[in-house]
Order: sequence, then C-alpha cells, then structure tokens
Amino acid sequence: MAPDKENDGKFTSRLERSNSYSTLWGNRANLQSSRCIHYNAQQRRFDLLCRTCQYSFRVDEHGWLEHQYWGVRLQPDDDLDFLHHTNVAQPFDPIPEKTERFKPHLAVASDILKRQSNDSNRNTWKAATMMQRHHYNEEASRLENACWRLLAMKQRRKEKECAETDSPHTCSEHISIPVTEEDRALLFEEAIRALMTDNQDTVLKAQAANKEHFDVREEADKRHEREMSRIPPGLERVGKNTKLLEFSDYGTGDYRIPSFNVTYGDGSNISPLHYKAHRITLGVVPMDCSMPIVGDELSVQSDASALIVTLADPFTDLEVDLHYAVFQDLDVIVRRTVIRNKSPAGGVTVQKIASATVDFESDHYHFLHLPGEYTAERQVVYQPIVEGYRGVDSRRGTSSHQHNPFAVISRGDTPPEESRGEVFGFALVYSGNHRIEIEKTETGRVRFNIGINPDHFSWSLASGCSLEAPECIMAYSNEGLTYMSQQLHKLIRSHVIPQEFRGNWVCPILLNTWEALYFDQTHDNIMSIAKEAKDIGVELLVMDDGWYGQRNNDKTSLGDWDVDLKKLPNGLKALVDEVNGLGLKFGIWVEPEMISVESKLYEANPEWALGQSGKSRSEGRNQLVLDFTRKDVRDYIYGKLEAILNSANIEYVKWDCNRHLTEVYSRQLPPYRQGEVFHRYALGVYEVFQRVRTNFPHIIVETCAGGGGRFDVAMLKYGPQIWASDNTDGLARIRIQYGTSMAYPISSIGSHISSVPNHQTFRRTPLKTRFVVALCGTFGYELDLTKEVTPKEKEQLKAMNRLRTRLAPIIFHGDFYRLWNPFCSTNNVAAWMFVSPNRLKALVFAFVTFKKTLGRYLPRLRLRGLDPHQKYVVSELVPTTIRRITSVQFAEDQDRPVYQFGKKTLEISGLALLNVGLPIKLEFDGDAMLMELTAMSAHTTTCAMTPSASFVDPKAHPESPLSLSPIQPPTHQHEMAMTMLEPPPDEVPRSISHRRII
Repeated sequence: MAPDKENDGKFTSRLERSNSYSTLWGNRANLQSSRCIHYNAQQRRFDLLCRTCQYSFRVDEHGWLEHQYWGVRLQPDDDLDFLHHTNVAQPFDPIPEKTERFKPHLAVASDILKRQSNDSNRNTWKAATMMQRHHYNEEASRLENACWRLLAMKQRRKEKECAETDSPHTCSEHISIPVTEEDRALLFEEAIRALMTDNQDTVLKAQAANKEHFDVREEADKRHEREMSRIPPGLERVGKNTKLLEFSDYGTGDYRIPSFNVTYGDGSNISPLHYKAHRITLGVVPMDCSMPIVGDELSVQSDASALIVTLADPFTDLEVDLHYAVFQDLDVIVRRTVIRNKSPAGGVTVQKIASATVDFESDHYHFLHLPGEYTAERQVVYQPIVEGYRGVDSRRGTSSHQHNPFAVISRGDTPPEESRGEVFGFALVYSGNHRIEIEKTETGRVRFNIGINPDHFSWSLASGCSLEAPECIMAYSNEGLTYMSQQLHKLIRSHVIPQEFRGNWVCPILLNTWEALYFDQTHDNIMSIAKEAKDIGVELLVMDDGWYGQRNNDKTSLGDWDVDLKKLPNGLKALVDEVNGLGLKFGIWVEPEMISVESKLYEANPEWALGQSGKSRSEGRNQLVLDFTRKDVRDYIYGKLEAILNSANIEYVKWDCNRHLTEVYSRQLPPYRQGEVFHRYALGVYEVFQRVRTNFPHIIVETCAGGGGRFDVAMLKYGPQIWASDNTDGLARIRIQYGTSMAYPISSIGSHISSVPNHQTFRRTPLKTRFVVALCGTFGYELDLTKEVTPKEKEQLKAMNRLRTRLAPIIFHGDFYRLWNPFCSTNNVAAWMFVSPNRLKALVFAFVTFKKTLGRYLPRLRLRGLDPHQKYVVSELVPTTIRRITSVQFAEDQDRPVYQFGKKTLEISGLALLNVGLPIKLEFDGDAMLMELTAMSAHTTTCAMTPSASFVDPKAHPESPLSLSPIQPPTHQHEMAMTMLEPPPDEVPRSISHRRII
C-alpha cells in the first residue's frame, strides 16, 4: 500500500502531521499519527480531528480511558491536562485498591517483544533511529529513549562501581555509544528485554516516564512535564463513578449504566478493563461478520483514518477493541466495539455490548429522538434531560416504526434549534433490536449509550472468538440541527449507499402498481397502466405484490417465489420485455423474509419458520417469519431471488418486510444460543442483501418494512432509498419526511403521489401539494392512471414530470435547510429549502396543513444558505389557481395562475432574503408553495450539477443531470398554471438508464 499522501507535505500544526512509520499490521500502514488522528504520548491523549471539531480522550493514571472533550477544534498546542481538576472524589465512590501510575510504555514494549523476531527488532531500531528526528513520532521516540536510558543506567552503575572500588582506572572508562546499525540493534533488544525482566531497570524506566531522570529533551520542556506530572494525590484517587469515560465495565466502581456486561463460567460478571495497546491505520477497518459499515471496506480510503484502542482484563484475557473512524472532510466519527475472548480456559457470555458510550460534562441538555407508529413514522420529539434514566428501544426484530435508531443530545436549557447551539447526533448502523440509553447522575454529568438492545440478547463467546457491535455514526455541530443533518446526509451519500448510486445519480421516476391494482397484478392490467405511464413521462414501472404462487390475498403463497401463470400467462420475461418495449424499465416487489402457512414452502419445511415446536404462535398479516439464522433458509431465498433476477431484465427490487418478529426461537440452534437469534436474524438478512448487491450491482434496491419500519443507515448500504411510510397522504407525509430528514438524506426518502381520496386517510389534497411533497424525495406514483386521472390531470402530470426531471439534481445533491418546524408550529405550517453547493441555485418549499383562521398572516420566511452578496431571481413554479374575492368572501378557482407577489418573478438580494425573508401567502387548507432562486451571475448561463457538486455546461458534460436554468413563460396558459420547461434535447438526467460506476 502506498504511504499516506500527506507524508510529503509539511504541516505547521503538530496535530496534523502524519508519517509512514509502521510495524507488522497486515497490508495497511499503522501510524503513530495521521492527519485525522493524533496520539500525544507525553499526555497519553488521543485527538480525533474532524473538519471543524475535535474529539479527545486520554489513558489516565489507572489505565482507564478518560473522555476529555468533544467540541470545536482547538489549537494544536492546547493542553487538556487541566481537565483532571474537574474530577472530585465523592464520599461513596469506590476507588482502586491502590493507586499506581499506569505505565503504557511497558505494555507497548511487551507487545513489540512478543510479536517481533530479532531481525524485525533490528528493522524497528533502524526505523526508530531514522524517525527520531521527527518528534511527532512518539512510538519511535519512546523506543529510542529506552536505549539511551539503558546506556545511562549502565554508566551510573559503572560510576557506582568506581566509587566503591576507588579505582581511577575504572572511573575513567565510559560506556561507548553504539555507532553501527548492528550495535544499535543489539542495544535495542537489550533495552526492551531489560525493561520487561529487570525490576531495577523497570523502576528506573517508570521514573524516566515521570520525567525525573535521563530526559534528553530541552530543560524547559522537562520542567513543564514535571509540573504536569505532579497531580495531587486526592485527584489520583478518584474512582470510575466520578470520571467521564470512553467505555465502562460493570461492577468495578462505576454505578452508571455500563457499556458492556459479560458472565463467566463461574458466574462472575466482573471484568475490569485497562488500556493495552492502540494502532492507527489509513482507511476504514472491515468487519469479520456480515454487518454493514460506513465506508468502502474493500479499499483504503485516503479521506479516512481509523484508531483501534485495545482494552484488556488482565485476569481473564478478555479484550475489547474500541474502533474510531474519522472522515477528514466531515464532522463525523464512526465508532464500534469488538469483544474478544482470548482465554484458553473457556467461554464467556456477552449480555450487553454498546457500540458507543459518550459521557457529557455537567450542564443542561435536551434529548431529541424520532418515535412514531405505523403510517406516522419518525415524529420529532424532544425533552429536557433530568436526573435519572431514560431509554428508548426496539424489541421487534427490526429498527421499527416506533423508535428509530437515531438520537440527538443538545446542550442548553432550551430545545435544540436549527441554526445555533451545540448538538451531538447519533445514528446506529443497525436494523435489529436497538437501545438508546441516557442517564443523568447526581453530579449533573450525562452518559449516553447506543447499541444492540440487551433485552432478549446473550452471545456465547468461545475461546478465540469475537463479537462485533454495529457501528454508530456520531455527528457534531455548533451551528444547530441543520449542520448536523447536512453532515449525516453527506456521509451517507458519499460513504454508505452503493457506489453505483453516488455522484450525480438521480432515481428514475417510477410508478408502483400496488394502490392501483392491489393483488390483481395481471399481464393486461399492468400493460394498460404501463402505456399510460409512458405517456406522462414515467421511467420505471414496478409490479407489486400478487404476481407469484396463488397470491390472490394476503393469506397465501409467501415463500413460493414462482410466477403465477394464471396472471402472467406468458411468463415474467414476456411481461418485462413488453414493458421494456415501451421504453420503460421494470421493477418487481418481493418479501423474502416471510412465509405463509398456506404455501408449498411451509408444507415442505415448517421448521424453517421462527417458533418453538409444540407451542402456540402469532401471525402478523397472516404470515410467519422465516428463520434467517439458518444457512439453508438463506441459501433457498437467495437462490429464488437469483432465479427471478436472472430470468428477465429487472432493474429495480422493492424488498418488503410486513411484520415484526415473535416467538423468536430457532429450532436449529442449541438452547444456550437462543439469546442470539434476534442478532443472528439481522446478520442473516444482511448476508442475503450483500449477495444480491454483489451479483446484481446495477439493480436499485428500495427497502421497505410495512412502510418505514426499517428506515436506518444499515439498509442504505444495500440500496439508495427506503420507502418512508405506507401513508401516502400528502399532508401526513410533511411531518414524516421532515422528521426523516433529521438523519437521512432527501435522496433516500421514498415518496410518491397517490390518488384522492387517499387510501389511508380518505383526505382530499390538491394535486399541486401532493406533487410538491413527493418532489422532496425519490418521486413516483401510487395510482391507477387508467381510472383515477382525468385528461386534464394527465397534462398536469406530464408538466410535473418535466419539472421534477429539471429540479431533481439540486434536491438529490444540494444542501438541505429546515425553515419552519411542523411539530412546534402554531400555524400548522412547514418549510424547507435546498441550496446548491456553490449557492447559485435554491429551491424553497412551504406548506400549510390546516388554516385555523382566514385572516391571520404567516411570518415572513427567512431563507438560509444563500450568498448575501448575490442578487437572486425568485420564480414561483407552481402558483395556485384559487383566488379569494374579499368583497363577497368567496373563493373561486380561476384556472389561471395566482402568484404570491402578483407576478411570476422578483429580483431580491441574498442579504434581504436572509434577513427580511419572503412573505408567504398560504390561504387554503393543504396549500403549498415552491420557489426557485437563481443568482443573477448564473441567470444567463445553463448550469448543471456534477458529481463534484459544482455546476458546469451540460453540452461539455452530456452525462450530467438536467440544467437548472431560469424558467421560461408557460407554453399553455391553463397547464395547471405551472411554469415548466421541456428540457433541452441534449440534457438527459443520469438515472437507471444512464448508469456508470463512480
């Protein structure tokens, strides 16, 4: 592997220096420091450096990992040792049996000695000698100084012998300094072995580590280090319960919620952990299991570094690896935990494992999370954190509709705000049972845990085996919720979703046949809809549930993934070919994790369903859940999926999961492993997803779980989008999509226009509003174009599709800002906007769900993210056609545009838009507004977004998405009064039909 590309550069900041010093750690370079991660050996402190923030912790005097700071990036020479003084011993807090200054250098020397031969010792000495002049290479300096201290010890002994014998000849002899590399290598070996075996030398080494003897650095530095090492004895004897910790064990003095819990064969669950070693690598570190991770695990990423800190229980040989991945251009850190049993004596049972633990200093905090229910997922709720315990979780086998695996801790005595204040966001990369825990103690300090739900969880860890927790993304912002969300959006778009769908990729406009046909998915019905879909500009047709087995209702055939020839008499391929012949792509619906009792599969293999033989079972939607912990089940399901996808030109899969797990028991696992079923189920699902992803990388996978019941980062590793909710009502979707945007990019939110009255709420919402809401997502349709749409509405849909094609790039790749919060609005309004990275283009959306009074004005809508020095052309894209006649208090549909400002466009400075805002008139229930802003400097230039998030000439880059050029006058006065433009013929959005791997 090539060395870090930053090695050749010179950095003025010590924290940003990197080097290529490495030892034997596989194929990837293991660094003492990288551009993103720095280890200060003098203070035993780790600094994780993000784009604008810093995360710091240290190895304290006991060998515990003490959390110090998470906030804005500090100066490179800032010393955080003064934070030790914030720890005050409490009367009932246990302290260690004896306080002995921790000596990490001995652990390092021991580790090196164990894993390296004499020849490699010589090579290490050469590297240490070569790198000694680079003071930032602390490990090399430590090894070098060990040799010099050994020389000094020998010289002192010689002088002592001289004084005792009173021999001038002996006194005149001095220990020679090694000159040749061979002599130095021998001295190195002697120094390391002496440090580990000779008690007297060990004491001298510990004294040298305390800066009391044999320091070769400047005298001023020595004085400073001696002062910093003189920690008052009272502070050294502070127990765990008082400290901010990176990871907390159980039963050794920390009474707060632990990070992990294990049980040994003798019934003990005490496992004190101490620092053992660490390593720093370039890129992300892959998992040994099938769980998804953030980043591209198959290649070393130049924009990421990883720190792995190993903690060990010296009594049981249990080890815990804390993984930290830092992406230098983002304010995010990705954490995970690995527990490893290295004891040859026997197994251990893991009862709890947190992916991340973060302790916050005493202050006022608020907790924001996204609870919900079926058809009302991810509703924004926040509350102050008070003394005591608070937890939210899922026990349903999926991440669930009820509690999304995402949370925010905000600092301050008021709820979190969008544009200011410190917020800390956490998104778990996991689709199974999870738990988010918060505890505020009597000290005012707050502990946050996130990871696998310990309820109904236990994992038997045999000798030599390990257990990996899912990853947790941690995002920091000192500019409120918006910046935090933007960081998460960028990370997911650039490091999570499959590479085929990154860059300038835009989801094709699709039509799903479910709400049009339900189980009546016949060849003729589908083709009738396909022809209408092609006519209005749809690009992809998706055949939903009902095409297989004898699936005429929801009671049968799940698991029998063979085509129903009564509905598709010519087979699946003939249907796909006919749809392709219209110029449409084809997608298909599947529900691989489920099995119907009335199915051939269940008749042949009843033991494949979760549940215990001889006991009652629960059915959900008339179906059972397949046991994905079994390899034979996974192989069968993948074989069926592979056959389907190879049988025809299928380019999209909707993967559904329409019930939660009950009677969670695997008939194949032994009794002591039944606590593993929930987690093994999630791992099995991931494995099948990955096999599909590997063998069919071009296929768009949209996941679904009864709507948004499994909307999490892990699912986005296998497909670029997730169906947000089975509730397709436009007004209900405003709150659902607003809450979803807290953590997940808009490009991942499955959102469609459905028919009215809505099938879930029976509400009638204007077509314009349904379009504007669906535009803020992947965009598509859930309606029967052959029956539910008038000729006039078809013309409107054509115009909508043209507009969506033109605006999609900025919606998919622009920066997202939330403006009006529907969860705390007294006016029942919501608003948000998208801004291009170069701030030359913007889209502004505003909605009202219910008007309490006709005469009350809305506040001016102050925009965000614009260039205050630019002048913008503000164009209203979808004006209403309804006008209120005040003289008679009568509202009428004039069938012509009624603009917000009396005319289609205005010219307003960015400074005015940011500070004065736009007056918004939403006068009727369910009304919506969409404005486009174009900077005057870009007004005469056709621009398009590229993978690098800039705007270029589309003629120079014909693969780029549509131009976001200014609006032209409408060609038809009564075309919904929507000012839309046909895209130029040479500008085609890159979608499923124009795919390339980035």
